[in-house]
Amino acid sequence: MKFTLDRQFENDFEDVVAATTEALSRQDFGILTEADMAATFQERIGEEFPQYRILGACNSPMAHEALSTEKDLGTVLPCNVIVYEDTDGSVAVSAIHPETVLGMADLPELDDLAEEASERIVRALDDIDEILQE
Repeated sequence: MKFTLDRQFENDFEDVVAATTEALSRQDFGILTEADMAATFQERIGEEFPQYRILGACNSPMAHEALSTEKDLGTVLPCNVIVYEDTDGSVAVSAIHPETVLGMADLPELDDLAEEASERIVRALDDIDEILQE
């Protein structure tokens, strides 16, 4: 199983970031962190880098259930969703695949949670295009 869920868009980078944030919100994921890697690389090492944003998305009830079962799952939370300029000029959105990540933990009691989280992220990714057209 692939470890990311991916979509490509032919829209403005900042518009895709905003649409991704909105789509995640519709699935009850809040953005806890946002890292602008292009700005970070420019500031810290003086290197140019294409637009690249890491959004730390969290569904609090799901995170609570996961961490109540296994505290070490905090190492893979929040769920990272990346938005970046691809080499062809399009904008890519990739999200960590919860079923793949939680599958590595070998906790069958979280299988339903992983499936639900994956379904919500897929719905969010599917909603981005609709939001961009609004």
